[in-house]
Amino acid sequence: MKLAICYYGQPRFYEEGFKYTQSLYKGCSLDYYGHFWGDDEDKNKLESFYNPKKFIIEKQVEKFKDLKCEPDLSRITKSVFVTISPLYSMQKLHEVIKNTEEEYDFWVLTRTDVGIDCDFSLIDLELDKDKIYTTYVRGNEWMVKYMSVNFIMCDKKSILDLTNIYENLNYYICEKNVPLCHHHLFFNSIKDNAKMEAIVADPGDDYTGGWRFIRNGKLSKE
Repeated sequence: MKLAICYYGQPRFYEEGFKYTQSLYKGCSLDYYGHFWGDDEDKNKLESFYNPKKFIIEKQVEKFKDLKCEPDLSRITKSVFVTISPLYSMQKLHEVIKNTEEEYDFWVLTRTDVGIDCDFSLIDLELDKDKIYTTYVRGNEWMVKYMSVNFIMCDKKSILDLTNIYENLNYYICEKNVPLCHHHLFFNSIKDNAKMEAIVADPGDDYTGGWRFIRNGKLSKE
């Protein structure tokens, strides 16, 4: 199985994130793409560590596009800046991958600080290339009204739609009245009637299914 692993945002805990996804990607052929906030030192470290197809590393942008309406902020707990910054980073990732001619079985949109506690590989699963795979989150409305965003595995059309949200932000926020929230924006950006399925690592974990963010160098328990 050939995968394009696409990163965005702050390159937090990238060495640990690599470690905590080794089982998941075991036996797969991986190519890396990404856009990160960082400096020349970060660029050298990341490119040496991943040997990527293409990374863009730049200093944090401080000014983003103006919204043409007052956004619905009811679904976020962080600032507008912190919410829009990853969307801008994904837009830069979009520019990296849109003209890529390389063929992949799946494209993975994720962050460097996402890990999973599992004893299986993706090649062990019966995967459908017409489906969008994401992480498990407890609740009946996930994948119905909004979706988890820390790991998404899909076809190229879907990842291009997901990484193009920033370009179309006024359309989603002002015309479709989507809340300024990654979970809602991601869900509304993918193709209509998309088939989605959660990958569960730990059936006994009814909160995240075994998926974790990495905090202080270790998989968090949250």
